[in-house]
Amino acid sequence: MHHTWLRDKLDYSYHMKNLCALILLAVVVFGITGCKSTSGSREFIPGKGWIQND
Repeated sequence: MHHTWLRDKLDYSYHMKNLCALILLAVVVFGITGCKSTSGSREFIPGKGWIQND
């Protein structure tokens, strides 16, 4: 008699690994794009706030 539970367990594990890898990739991509500054270099000066120092 053939047991299918081992195959089902391996299929579940395979899909979960792919899902976790996809989520990790999305977090890394969003983290990298969120850290980029679009306005160049700035400096905080008390009383004046953030000013450009290009």
